Amino acid sequence: MKKILAVFMCAVMLVSLSNVAFADVAVKEKKRLQEIEKENNKLAKERNEAQQEVNKLEEQVAEVSNTLNQTNDQLAKTETKIGKTKKKLKKAQEKEVSQYESMKVRIQYMYENGNTQMIDLLFNSDSITDFMDKAEYITELSQYDRNMLNELVATKEQIANAKTELETQKGKLVTLQKKQKSSIKKLIALSETKQEEVQSFNGQIAANEKHAEDLEAEIRQQEKAAAEAASRAAAEEESREAAKKEAEKKEQQPKEQTTTAEKKSEPVTLPPYHNPRTVGTGSYGWPLPGYTYLSSNYGDTDGRTAPHNGIDIPAPAGTQIVAAAAGTVEWAYYSVSAGNWVGINHGNGIYTVYMHMSAIGVSAGMKVNEGAPIGLVGTTGYSTGNHLHFGVRVNGVWQNPWNYLS
Repeated sequence: MKKILAVFMCAVMLVSLSNVAFADVAVKEKKRLQEIEKENNKLAKERNEAQQEVNKLEEQVAEVSNTLNQTNDQLAKTETKIGKTKKKLKKAQEKEVSQYESMKVRIQYMYENGNTQMIDLLFNSDSITDFMDKAEYITELSQYDRNMLNELVATKEQIANAKTELETQKGKLVTLQKKQKSSIKKLIALSETKQEEVQSFNGQIAANEKHAEDLEAEIRQQEKAAAEAASRAAAEEESREAAKKEAEKKEQQPKEQTTTAEKKSEPVTLPPYHNPRTVGTGSYGWPLPGYTYLSSNYGDTDGRTAPHNGIDIPAPAGTQIVAAAAGTVEWAYYSVSAGNWVGINHGNGIYTVYMHMSAIGVSAGMKVNEGAPIGLVGTTGYSTGNHLHFGVRVNGVWQNPWNYLS
């Protein structure tokens, strides 16, 4: 009878411990939810600051682009003026050359016929006054040529100076244009970098929100499990009290009768657990020897956005995980969601998957036999407490593991 009571006490303690464990997990997950919310608020603030910088950079690009358009207009007008000035300078040069050639012809004529001309003026003049008038005309003609030539030279120099000034102005505008284009290019590059930061923040926020949804689902599941454990504990307490009374009653009977009663007593009812060796219909071995309780079965939907694609087997951190069947390690690395995980190829498109390990003991390409150690239980990735998530995929589609476990 004492043994029966001891078994009952152990059962109650197990249920109570499970209840506490579920509650502890829920508390930790709620704390993690608060941390994610704080992290998301921080990310949102940084994202908004980055977006403001993007907006400022885009405004600067617009301003510099507007200034560049003005510079382009000024440059086009300057080039037009330079073209017109070149034409004026060419005409002035041609007129100067023409005037100079005409003057040379007249000078040469007067030089060659100077004395004869003066004699003709003397004999063909009606009076000395007429002679003086004609001589003065010749002098004025020569002076006109000189004045015209000087005027043309001055005009040509003025036009040339204007052309030089316009070309200098054009050079400054071209330099300014290059600087503005370079500035726009740098501003656009900075804007693109900031836009990438904004997208990165959005991605992190979305990942955190997805993680938060998963945590909320796990919290609901843990709270439900805790409630069920509490209910079982109450039922076990009632059974324990009934057994205690029955034991006390039998203790009052003769020893021989008590012994007989003990031999005929019914087997005790232990807390419910899953035994894969009685549920599975396949030939694969159990991946976590010594631990058969499931915290989540295949297909569970409580608090989930989609049915659970594997089975979750709780166990202490560092518990050894083994290969369910012989095969080749296809992958073994860290994933944000799956944590440290391993995939084993068993041929015919069949893979077994092991997630949330604290440590990986194999590497891709290794051949392993059934029961070979491949890693240790942990809670890495999107995980709520130490456990092994075991799943089976066939041609990329998740399958019910119980169809493969023996």
